[in-house]
Amino acid sequence: MHKRGIIQKVGDNLFYLKKSANVSFEKIALATDISLSHVRNACSGEANITIAYLEKFAAFFGVAEADLVSETKNFPSKESLQKNIQKYLLDKGFSTTFNFKELGPTILVENYLLNSSAKQPVYAFQIKEAINIQHQTKYKTNDISRVLNNLSEQGMLTKTDTGNPKKPKYHLN
Repeated sequence: MHKRGIIQKVGDNLFYLKKSANVSFEKIALATDISLSHVRNACSGEANITIAYLEKFAAFFGVAEADLVSETKNFPSKESLQKNIQKYLLDKGFSTTFNFKELGPTILVENYLLNSSAKQPVYAFQIKEAINIQHQTKYKTNDISRVLNNLSEQGMLTKTDTGNPKKPKYHLN
């Protein structure tokens, strides 16, 4: 197999794993510390990835590096892939819940806070509205509040009392 063939095979395998696990490019990029554009290019077979990146992708999906360059798709089931990813995320210190689908709001909230131009404390419902509009999701304020409380417990946010225990404000430290 020539060089382009290997690059395309790795891309095909990464894309297959991404689709099988139902994980976004953004989650892969955030968790592996590989740029979003490089993750997208790697999954499309357009990027010549380094061995270090190959190792990161393999660790993220919980597969052997050799499987990523293999012709055969001998990969774990969707459920196993999601458990592998969840274990990887936990090992890397990401806040997750037992249900893989619930990882979405965590990453969206973290990205919102990191990219937000607002430096003043905000309510959970304000974050919820912004995320739902931007990402066309339907999260409830409780979903966002759980994420914000977890991030606050980890020291990433400061939770400010507003006099109403059900409506604190949050801001990035």
